[in-house]
Amino acid sequence: MDIKKHLMALKSFEDSLAQALKQLQREVGNDMAFLANFDKLSNCYKMDLRSSQLLLKAMQLSNSKDIY
Repeated sequence: MDIKKHLMALKSFEDSLAQALKQLQREVGNDMAFLANFDKLSNCYKMDLRSSQLLLKAMQLSNSKDIY
């Protein structure tokens, strides 16, 4: 595979992850939906800084102990 194909694959992966995180961010505050979809996300993507920060944000904004 040449470098252009690697870069295109990386861009596609990054775009997909960004879209998934954007969708997940809309569910912050709805603990059960957030956790269920976060689990799905973590099955598809490795944990990275962006997803870790989103999880911490959701935990901080939660009024429920269910998120822990």
